[in-house]
Amino acid sequence: VPARISCLLPWAKLMVLLRNPVDRARSQYDMKVRFVKNAKKKRNEHGLRVPTFRQYVLNDLAALKETGVIQDWSNVDFDTFFNSAAMQEAWRSYINSGMNAPIGMGLYALQLQPFLELPNEFLAIQSEKLMTRTDETYGEVLDFLGLQRISLDWYPKANNAGGAKKKTDVDRETERLLQSVFEPFNRKLADLL
Repeated sequence: VPARISCLLPWAKLMVLLRNPVDRARSQYDMKVRFVKNAKKKRNEHGLRVPTFRQYVLNDLAALKETGVIQDWSNVDFDTFFNSAAMQEAWRSYINSGMNAPIGMGLYALQLQPFLELPNEFLAIQSEKLMTRTDETYGEVLDFLGLQRISLDWYPKANNAGGAKKKTDVDRETERLLQSVFEPFNRKLADLL
């Protein structure tokens, strides 16, 4: 896709909205739980099961290790491996495995690197900033697009998770595990941006 963009739309400006990857993983899990609950109601089935959030994370971590995306970084230099053909092959293998990827989807550096190598202008926005400083972030987007800044009186919330109120609690151990997995990739993303 990046090569096609470069060829067909070299003037296109690219924007990405990035969420804290731990929060994104939890949100994905909550969505899966809601989906299974709704499927059970519609089909009157009781056999559908959702693993615990921790097990959901551990399953994905196992797939990332099995495909070679996650290494023992105490024995492998992250920056060298990140830029290697072996990492690209491991990432392709992981993507093609069909995992429902609570961790993999949050490895933004791997997903965005090919786009950041394009000559196109690029803007990354933190979703937390968009939620808390909406008018300021909206102004930055308009500036990036070369449009006149305007301020709106109201910014409707576009995604409220289907009205879901309950969010999965993440135990400290799982949160620390996720943070440690994401840490080198987040550091690399900061370098890339």
